[in-house]
Amino acid sequence: MLPYVNGNVVGADEFLQEAPPFEKLVLSVRWLVRYKQENPRVQLRLAFFHNASLSDDALQVFAADMHEVGRDKLLPKVNAEKDGIALFIAGFGAEESDWLVFPDRRMILWRYWQTPIYGKPSLLKFGLANFDAKPCARVKNNFLHCVGAEISPEGILRH
Repeated sequence: MLPYVNGNVVGADEFLQEAPPFEKLVLSVRWLVRYKQENPRVQLRLAFFHNASLSDDALQVFAADMHEVGRDKLLPKVNAEKDGIALFIAGFGAEESDWLVFPDRRMILWRYWQTPIYGKPSLLKFGLANFDAKPCARVKNNFLHCVGAEISPEGILRH
């Protein structure tokens, strides 16, 4: 979403210039593209703020969440490649999950939402049983779950 300032949209030119490489990165993950083709109803949305997909604020939240779930070892990897990482959201509303895509097409499942009413978050081709989810750092409720699971470029969960 682009911000409004004094009734005008701000940053459209910057977005049009700097967001396409992040979109191209997400669309270069073959297994993800295949999954999307087989599941056209699943929404994928690219996060973009100013000139980055993984903003500094999002990185701070990610770091706190990974510390909370005991996945601090991911932080140096993410910090080293922050400017080239795409953050995207799969699903919609109470069925969302947040994913990081690295330039080499590795992915991390950061977190997902699961409510008692809907109960089925969009975890792409993976099921809930694949992940050891724990409460996140800043938002402590029964709906938001942090994971920090690594997925290979081929779509294989790494334990």
